[in-house]
Amino acid sequence: MAKSKSTPSKPAADESQPAASTPAAREAVRRPAAVAARKSSLPELFFAGAMGAAVIALAGAYSYASQLTLAPIYGSAPAGKYHNAVTLIAGGVGSLAHSLVQKHANPMVTLPILTFYIPTIQFFLFKFSYTLGPVLGPIITETLTFAPLVALSVVVPGVFIQKLNLSPRLKQGMEQGNIIAAYALFNATKTKLEQNMPYYLGTSLALTSIGLQFIIAAAQAILLPSKWIVLAIPSLLFTVMFNHHVPLPYNTGLLNASLKADNYTLLHRQESLTGYLSVLENTDAKFRVMRCGHSLLGGEWLPHLMTKDAKVSDPVFTVFTALEAVRLVKKDSHKPEKADWKKSALVIGLGIGTTPSAFAAHGINTTVVEIDPNVHQIAMDYFEFPKKVNTVIENAATFVHRARHETPVQKYDYIVHDVFTGGVEPLDLFTQDFMEGLDTLLDDEGVIAIVSTNSPK
Repeated sequence: MAKSKSTPSKPAADESQPAASTPAAREAVRRPAAVAARKSSLPELFFAGAMGAAVIALAGAYSYASQLTLAPIYGSAPAGKYHNAVTLIAGGVGSLAHSLVQKHANPMVTLPILTFYIPTIQFFLFKFSYTLGPVLGPIITETLTFAPLVALSVVVPGVFIQKLNLSPRLKQGMEQGNIIAAYALFNATKTKLEQNMPYYLGTSLALTSIGLQFIIAAAQAILLPSKWIVLAIPSLLFTVMFNHHVPLPYNTGLLNASLKADNYTLLHRQESLTGYLSVLENTDAKFRVMRCGHSLLGGEWLPHLMTKDAKVSDPVFTVFTALEAVRLVKKDSHKPEKADWKKSALVIGLGIGTTPSAFAAHGINTTVVEIDPNVHQIAMDYFEFPKKVNTVIENAATFVHRARHETPVQKYDYIVHDVFTGGVEPLDLFTQDFMEGLDTLLDDEGVIAIVSTNSPK
């Protein structure tokens, strides 16, 4: 039998390869998988960076608002002593444990809600301020409020980066660079607000410590929208109805109801350039004082304020009267004493106006330099500071620098340098340059009085 011819068989198809039955499928086979995935576009990269930067900037703004809120309770120096340490620790936790934070608290949802609740948490913590004291008080308050905000804020930019379709190496590089950029942006925002915001504080409800807190919270809610933001409504309602730190008439009434037990009444309060200004009246001891944070700017006994024909004030502390004693200093010169109406006086720092009012009552041509316009207004409204006294609303350092270089130089028979209030002193008013400027403005036979501290160190 003849053998049949055998034809060579075709190689078996590799079943491990996908069938390329269509042009699209064949194209997919030719493309590597890594290239097939669409890379994030430049606008997407920009959007992620801008959103992360905005959240960090808001955290920097809240750093300023937190200190602004704590200052009237504990004083500006105690409130700021450990603030940077709390910030760095919270930022470090957010950076190093970002995966853990994302797992247990979704920062995109939690951050705005937490920020809305911080004023309410502060309200209850402030009730224990006397027990906690000026050291532990600010630390505990910011650890329970500001620190979580910082930790969550640091995590948010990383969440936006993770959503981008980038190579692992590029993502890692962006996350590492994000830490440095976040630190710089946080501090830049805080510093900018510290330099410029004080000039606008108290001009509206929004530009107060509690107003800024809610503005930042609202901005976070816009940047990180979530249906869970409705959980913040109870805190908003509580703040409006029960938080007496809100500078509105109804809330001030709540505060006065609590102060009544100690025979005090709050007549006025306002956040301003130099701090938290308040006018308090003691109905039992019969005196009225003006405070700036924890510092006493001055005060008078009420019987004087109630007597229309009173010619001199009756301050609560004798030191306010003692400054007028510059008029009694005997001079070595044998020149005849000038009449009071021919003399001039310069007072640095107004307070309630005790010293300049006394000078003016003697007919002395008096000029007062006060940096805070609201201090001047309160002195006129609540302590009968005479409007006829020449008051310059300006930084005293700027005033003295300009005045010493004028031609001719205005000379003063009396200069009273009284900017010490028991709190932090403005260092620029105790420099050698400033003192030399005052010396230039002082008449050759003039007298200067300087209040610098209330106890030797």
